[in-house]
Amino acid sequence: MISTFAAFLVMVILVELSVGIAGYAMRNKVESVLEDNMKKAVDEYLSPGSGYIAAWDMAQKEFKCCGPNGPLSWNGTKYTDKNKDSVPDSCCKTIATDCGKGVLAKTWNDTLWTEGCVAGMEQWAKDHAAMLGGAGIGLAFVEVIGILFACMLARAIKKEYQVV
Repeated sequence: MISTFAAFLVMVILVELSVGIAGYAMRNKVESVLEDNMKKAVDEYLSPGSGYIAAWDMAQKEFKCCGPNGPLSWNGTKYTDKNKDSVPDSCCKTIATDCGKGVLAKTWNDTLWTEGCVAGMEQWAKDHAAMLGGAGIGLAFVEVIGILFACMLARAIKKEYQVV
């Protein structure tokens, strides 16, 4: 039973290693994948029960951004179809009710965040890459210690059964 546990831990480490290698190999594709998915999510902003409203509002407030590539990213989406020339209020530098209403039809550089969220999220990932890598290495170390202890325990149990 303990040997099975150790074998499963080895498999988990191998999967984590594979994901880490794949992530490193595809690190240059992150921006395009992120941008594509964010563009799809912008169009689904108003979908009931999807969680996109809360996710976008949180991202735009946290990263001080608006849309995937700026406020104009909202043009041609279901949101602007319903709310002409508008962006969500979370795009506003000073958030107030209806602060994003009709702003795309006027000069908005002073009222809206002009940077897109793709750039902000990409920068966040770059800034925190070392921390994420360190956490991964720390987790792998704990798992290797778990494998060693499981193997030692299995060996001790096997030795006890041989004595009896």
